[in-house]
Amino acid sequence: MVQALNYLTDYGWELDEVQNSYDNPTYWILVKEVNSEAEITEGIYTRRMYKDEHKGLYDDQTE
Repeated sequence: MVQALNYLTDYGWELDEVQNSYDNPTYWILVKEVNSEAEITEGIYTRRMYKDEHKGLYDDQTE
């Protein structure tokens, strides 16, 4: 998790709060101030972004 936090801080994210308890998962709350919508996902590559970028590439293959 520390590597992920270090990576995100390179893109302007700051750790705001950590919430945890004995029987629940830990939640890491990060914040980032942005000037444009493009800055929101800077440094983040989501599954949807990958699928959109590779649309049609795997259509002929079966699982």
